[in-house]
This record gives sequence, C-alpha cells and structure tokens, in this order.
Amino acid sequence: MGGAPFFQMNPKMPHQFYIGIDIGGTNTRIAAVDSNSNILLKKQFRTFEFPSGSEFLSQVSFSINDILAEINFELAGIGIGSPCGNYHTGVIDAPVNIKWDRPLNIKKVLSQIYGVEVNVTNDANLAALGEKAAGKAKGLDNFISITIGTGLGAGIFVDGHLLQGNIGFAGEIGHLTVDPGGRHCKCGRRGCLETFVSASGIVRTYLKELSNQTLSSNLIQQKIENISAERISSDAKSGDQMATNTLKITGEVLGKALANMSIAYAPEAIFLSGGPVGAGDLLLKPTKKSFYQNLIKNLEGKIQIDYSYDQSNELALAGAAYLVRNDQQLVMENTL
Repeated sequence: MGGAPFFQMNPKMPHQFYIGIDIGGTNTRIAAVDSNSNILLKKQFRTFEFPSGSEFLSQVSFSINDILAEINFELAGIGIGSPCGNYHTGVIDAPVNIKWDRPLNIKKVLSQIYGVEVNVTNDANLAALGEKAAGKAKGLDNFISITIGTGLGAGIFVDGHLLQGNIGFAGEIGHLTVDPGGRHCKCGRRGCLETFVSASGIVRTYLKELSNQTLSSNLIQQKIENISAERISSDAKSGDQMATNTLKITGEVLGKALANMSIAYAPEAIFLSGGPVGAGDLLLKPTKKSFYQNLIKNLEGKIQIDYSYDQSNELALAGAAYLVRNDQQLVMENTL
C-alpha cells in the first residue's frame, strides 16, 4: 500500500522551514516541514482536551514555540487544515466534531504572534495537497483525495487548482445525503455519507449487522467489547464474515458516492487515505466494484481508484505546509 514513505528526518536542517498543522476531531498534529516536504519534527496533542478555542490556541502556540526552540532557523509560514476551516477568512467556524463555543480566527492570531503568512483550509484538503506535493498526484491536474477518519472529507483538484468554494467549504462530501431519512449525523441531518463511511460509521454498520444475527449473549458481548473500525478491519483480515460484510457495505456506499462525484468533476484519479483504508482490498475491492457499476459510460476506463501514496498521515502535514508555500499557484479565488 504505497511503499516506503518519502518523509524522512533530514539531518541537514534548512535555512527556513514551514509549520504544518492538521486539526482533527481527535488529534491535532503540528510539524516542521522543509521546502522538499520532509518532516523535520512533530508534536501532537488531543484536540478534545482543550474545550475552548482560546485554550486550544494556547496549546497550538506552545507546540509551535517548542518546535522553534529546537529548530533554530527562519519560520517562513504556517499552513493549517481544520474541519470547517475557511480559506477566505482564516476562521474555523462550527466544526461538527469539535465543540468550541465560538468561531476561531486562527489565521489572525497566529499571524500576529509569529509575523508570517498563515493560510487555512478545510482539513480534507491537506491530503490532496500532500498528494500533489510529493505523492501519486504529482503531475496530475484533476484528482480527488478522500480521507476517511473521524469524519469523511475530500480535497478536489480541478485544472491544477484546489477548490475552496464560496466559504471554504468545498469537499465536505461526508455530509452528502446517501440515505434520506437514515442514520442521524452530528451535523443535524440524516443519512449523511459519513454515517456509513467514517470510523464511527463503520462501527454503526457492524452493530446493525450484529443485530441481525442469532448469537448467544456471551458471543455478542465478545464482539462488541472494545469495538472500533480498526478492530473490524483486523477481524475481517482474520476471516470474520460479519466484519468482512461490514467493509463490503461500506465500500458499496463509498463507491456509489465517488461515482457521483466523478460525474461532477471528471478526475483522472481518486486516492483513498485514513485509518479504515488499512483494511486494504477488503475495502478497496467493493469500493471499486460499486464505483464502476455506477459510473456513466463516457467516464469508463478514464478514472483510477488507488490508495494514497502514504498511509501514515504524514501527507496531511506536508500538505498544510505546501498550501502556504505554494498558495498563489494552487488556489484560485473564484472556484467552480
């Protein structure tokens, strides 16, 4: 699944470097990245341990200061990806999986503190930016990067430009409706794609499959104890039929959604990343089958679905740095 990662600790420190920040619903990761997308140093903390935006920003600043103390060279810029991160305003506003009490103007605060350019984008864009910088999308102008994790998002490149949308919300495919009136989503709607295709969505499918089985209470208890998407993937690899069927259902839903996206954007390729993608072909094969079954004829044979170059999540950090390093070349103000 992608070969050896290209991210290496660089023994020769650069004269300048960039900070990449990947804000997730569970973890926030911060890294020093050089101009060749090498990760020099990383910090990480639990996002949910800082319930207010001000507390969160303080921890971000502490982490950046720690990096600056260890890498004694010029900080050239800061790139940030966050749920509901608005490229145009630099504000993080009402992310579904992070319950801050007010919008967070992270661009304004960090640019004032560090005196460098700060760019913000939707977190799902980071994997696409990293793929473009140093992954399988090098040389591609039209592609979609799908990240499956706490939620589900997409980074979309069209004609060499990263789509941001009117309020920086482009790519939030996790909240496309795939089952009207279906499962409740944290966004307040029902039947969203991420209620099926996300770490928690996979667990929900598994539990539904389990409810349809005639099993002893002891066996049911064993199956639901410490249940997670990672555990389901592991069980599927070991031949557990219920776990395998769960991934099959997940792939069928995802493949149909990707076919719909392809009709809208006509990509050359679609790359999948995130924890559940570690299931390998158990997820990829049903995804591809569903995708090709639902694709219109004039796109047949023109779009490949593949794993991301890197599955260690380093890609997102490199992508955040790449955003601030190549902002003018990558982003067009008037997106489709």
